[in-house]
Amino acid sequence: MSTYKSYLINGTVTQIKYSCLFTLVSSISFGMELADALWKPHDDFYPFRMLMWAAMCALFFLASRGALKNFTYTVELAEADVTRVKARKVLLAIFGAALNSFCFGMSVVASRLFGGVCIVAAVVFALLALFSAFLMFRGIKHLAPNS
Repeated sequence: MSTYKSYLINGTVTQIKYSCLFTLVSSISFGMELADALWKPHDDFYPFRMLMWAAMCALFFLASRGALKNFTYTVELAEADVTRVKARKVLLAIFGAALNSFCFGMSVVASRLFGGVCIVAAVVFALLALFSAFLMFRGIKHLAPNS
């Protein structure tokens, strides 16, 4: 494989990792803003922050999907089908990690307001979010054809 092709693959994998990381951060923030909107009095900018974080989460998820789709064009044609199947699994892992981190954000706000069992839920969702992020980054690492 040429050096240019390997740089292209490494750059695409890095782009996928960063867009996945931003998906996780924005889904945590969206969960926290939604929980604030549900359980706290509203401020002057009530729907703006919640809608902004929801849009950012969707935008970064679509960016991850686009980067995964473009990744299949960077590998050789013989490995494209295998890479496409791996990319589907990674996209599902990204979606699962985003849902877990969204639930973590909601449970953090609930544990601050109500305490009790919500603290246990926040810890459980934090562990689930970390585990699913680990699986997501592991899948991205094994996405490259020579790994």
